[in-house]
Amino acid sequence: MVSLRHSLRRAREIGAHGVVVHTGSATGGRTRAAALAQVRRLLRPLLDELTAVTGPGRLRLIPANDSQEPAGAHRDRHANIGAGHLGAEPFAELFRHPATAGVPLVVETPGGQSGHAADVARLKELRERRPAGEAQSSGPSPGSS
Repeated sequence: MVSLRHSLRRAREIGAHGVVVHTGSATGGRTRAAALAQVRRLLRPLLDELTAVTGPGRLRLIPANDSQEPAGAHRDRHANIGAGHLGAEPFAELFRHPATAGVPLVVETPGGQSGHAADVARLKELRERRPAGEAQSSGPSPGSS
């Protein structure tokens, strides 16, 4: 986190416009259970750090895709949301973080227009899903590429 903090501070100093968090890279193509654990263990603290160092509103885009490849494959092969090794739950967990509220998403998934439409619908469903007893939030704004 020290190098991340330094990088974020440096980005703020030079006037960087914002930050992009790529879901496939952030979860490292892990298994479903490991991807969810990765979001909880690393991505949430990263978003906390981003907000603390650069201020709110610096997260500007979330490219979203699941992964056809397991962890360690060293290939970036995209899958539809919930259909790959990540599964849907890491996306729902990501949306629970306040830093993602209102941030647009770009789907980077196979299937052309119909596949993208299905992924956008799935992301909207995941954005709106809340754990029992938790209030609704606006979450990221799914869009298509």
